[in-house]
Amino acid sequence: MPSAPPEPEARWQFAAYLPECPCSREVKDLILDFAKDSHEYVNRRALLAMPALRPRCVEQFAPLFWERDCYPPELQEYQRIAVLVSLDAIHSNLLPRYLELARQDGRKYLLEHAARIMVEDSFPKS
Repeated sequence: MPSAPPEPEARWQFAAYLPECPCSREVKDLILDFAKDSHEYVNRRALLAMPALRPRCVEQFAPLFWERDCYPPELQEYQRIAVLVSLDAIHSNLLPRYLELARQDGRKYLLEHAARIMVEDSFPKS
């Protein structure tokens, strides 16, 4: 019988550590599995670590994290913040679109992160 996956705390810590890990590329590619984890904090931490490991995959995961509707509203807000932070980290051309979506969303912490990114990156405010 296969063993149960480690506790969420161990999974998110491992995902967060992967960018610093002196391990193989194969091990670092586990970040993609963590991004699909069923636990919200695990997959969010994976997305935040992804720019350092698989930057080209960030844009593929952004719509999934932004649009999924399987978490309470406060956790969905944090999923969306992770999208903004990750897209900003890779200097994605999609970032202005997601900043506008954040403005339309209107949630407090999401708007605060969007405003900070716009100031830091000198995006024009719409």
